Amino acid sequence: MASIIESIASSFGPDIVGKLAPALGADSSAVSKGLGALGPLLLNGMSSLAGTPAGAEGLLKALPQGGGGMLSALLGSVMGSGGAAALGGGLSSSLLGPGVNAVAASISRAVGFNVAPLLNLVAPAALGALAKMVKDQGLNASNIGPALAAEKSAYFDNPANAESVSLVRAALSA
Repeated sequence: MASIIESIASSFGPDIVGKLAPALGADSSAVSKGLGALGPLLLNGMSSLAGTPAGAEGLLKALPQGGGGMLSALLGSVMGSGGAAALGGGLSSSLLGPGVNAVAASISRAVGFNVAPLLNLVAPAALGALAKMVKDQGLNASNIGPALAAEKSAYFDNPANAESVSLVRAALSA
């Protein structure tokens, strides 16, 4: 079973990154680096939310219930064909809290482009990956917090992820 981070990465393969890069005013490697920080950032936010009973209930209620048209709609908005990115922005704020702009600015400085539009795309993908995890593992409000905490620890404690974890920690302290 894929982790939330792996699911996000598979949603944004090289072909999508290549199309997003010019729309974001960045090269593909910078977009990939941004994605490498935003997935763990959102995992951290979801884990924090699910650490309280009310947060766990709210997170479960926010999960998508059906098909996957949202990511396509959001990708279209970044590419200039719609206004759905505001939805992703609302999700980003819900998952990361009132400091979302400072966090995005910190990561933007580190990767060399404005990651806010990318964050607005990654947030729905993260919730979609969490919805799959909830379904596959039979999670509920009482066990989603520990499951997310375990996934976060596994990612953050892995030395192979040191660069992205460093970006996330620096952004969270901004």
